[in-house]
Amino acid sequence: MSKKHLCNCGKLAVWLYMPGYENNENSFVCDDCVDRGCQCNYYSIREEDYNPPIKGGILPTEEDYPIKWINDYTWTKVDEKGREYPCCEYTYNENGFNIMNWFERKIIYSKLFTSIRFFIYNFKHKNKKI
Repeated sequence: MSKKHLCNCGKLAVWLYMPGYENNENSFVCDDCVDRGCQCNYYSIREEDYNPPIKGGILPTEEDYPIKWINDYTWTKVDEKGREYPCCEYTYNENGFNIMNWFERKIIYSKLFTSIRFFIYNFKHKNKKI
């Protein structure tokens, strides 16, 4: 079994903040510590809240439930515990995220750099004037 990333509280991290942090802060967070509630997950029933306007706004359907009303015209989906979801910049893995060792990283980066070099080579040679 491979090692998994942990949240700062010591629990298994199941959420990953995809943009990361500039100051090398831990981007891996457990289900209890993740920041919940973000406007990116909010829907409005007012058409004027969208640009361009969406006629009739976005009304919740049966597939959207359970939901939570933020105010008289804004709603969001919630999980089975009634909690709002984190920002859309988080990704979720119920099994946590494996910690790659240096060898696994080297293989991934090697494949990536090989692909980039191949692309650049083809780009240069296909666009060469004869």
